[in-house]
Amino acid sequence: MQKIIIIILSCIGVTLPALCQQAYYSYAAPHLFSANAGGRFTSALNAVFNPSLLPYIKNVQAATYAEKKYATDINILLLTICVPVHNNSISVIFQRFGNASFNENTFGLSYGKNIGRINAGLTFQHLRIRIPDAEMVSLIKAGIASSMKVGENVFVSCRISNPNLFAKTGSAKLRAASSFSLSFGFEASAEVYTAIESLKEEGRPLSLIFLLNYRLAEKFTCTLNWSTYTNQPFVAISWQQKLIALEAGCSYHPMLGASPAISLLIKKPEGK
Repeated sequence: MQKIIIIILSCIGVTLPALCQQAYYSYAAPHLFSANAGGRFTSALNAVFNPSLLPYIKNVQAATYAEKKYATDINILLLTICVPVHNNSISVIFQRFGNASFNENTFGLSYGKNIGRINAGLTFQHLRIRIPDAEMVSLIKAGIASSMKVGENVFVSCRISNPNLFAKTGSAKLRAASSFSLSFGFEASAEVYTAIESLKEEGRPLSLIFLLNYRLAEKFTCTLNWSTYTNQPFVAISWQQKLIALEAGCSYHPMLGASPAISLLIKKPEGK
């Protein structure tokens, strides 16, 4: 319990100054995977949002995620590969978001390391924004994270993103917004995993994200996800066949409508 309190206070102390800065909101990736705090449901897609989860991945994984953003021509494509090396893990990330009028390309590198009972993670991303007839804008996004197993089936994780270390001087300059999150995960059984995440993004109210993973059968898993900030539920079902896991789902926004998504995960079998 003492370790949990130390982690929480450390993260809050570092983050409070960052939360007071002016915000530039580029595309904020959906929180479909971010609430995971560790355990057997961890994947390369979780680690994109939380690099401290990388040590939970024991074999090479590659994944892609695609989303049609509501009733628009805006699309999202995410590609990532995770390579574990002993107690360390590295992942490479590419993401494209936008349309012909506006698009963002993100290239990133994440690193995770196991230090005893605690996992630590670092992420570094370069974001390039293109708008027709306008100068291209480049931004740096960075973050740190930690996670640990605090009980037989209980996990805790915290993240700090964009703590204004790479902001350019001058109040008119654009930069990525800061954020802080704290997650708790619980493995009720080999079939059920539930988690809750509190997320504070710069310039936005505190929000809660709820996650439930339920293995319906040997090859099928159902995922439920809901964020209080947008009141936006997400439901998905995945099918696992040997090396491949395919997931199809959909979120719904009260004003913008449905947003279908699909992800594909390829991973090397355990112990090989």
